[in-house]
Amino acid sequence: MQLENNRYPVLAFLIAMFFLAIWLIGLLPPILERFSCEGTADSIRSVYRILCHGESDRCPVLFGQPAAVCIRCSGLYISIILGCALFFPLFRKRLKWKPVVLASLLVTFIMGLQWVLEFTAIINTSPLLQMGTGFMCGTGLSLLLCKSIDMLRVQPIVT
Repeated sequence: MQLENNRYPVLAFLIAMFFLAIWLIGLLPPILERFSCEGTADSIRSVYRILCHGESDRCPVLFGQPAAVCIRCSGLYISIILGCALFFPLFRKRLKWKPVVLASLLVTFIMGLQWVLEFTAIINTSPLLQMGTGFMCGTGLSLLLCKSIDMLRVQPIVT
């Protein structure tokens, strides 16, 4: 028999804050360029090339300049933040392992399929569709990550 930790999952909140920081840093380059800090903005863009393609026509525009993070990745980050900080704590007791894994695989497949169809020029997607698939995938991945951590943290009852 196992005893579940009933407190708010602080680790899930910390994961959400980590992804919030990553996303906000990705939005910084246009702001830094506005204040004539092009060197720092270029450095952030260079680092973000590892995380996101950063193509200017697919990135949110701030102050007339594209951010370092694209629309799809923005949806992914926002949904990971919401999934870890809000959805997981609210639905923690109802989430079962197998449905979470299946849902995560499904939404990741949908995003991957949409990306492949877009990359091969079979479809032309809108920013709203890119944001939506990123949001779906991020939600699934965040719940999978938090559920996995929660399962590892379950303490057995000592008698």
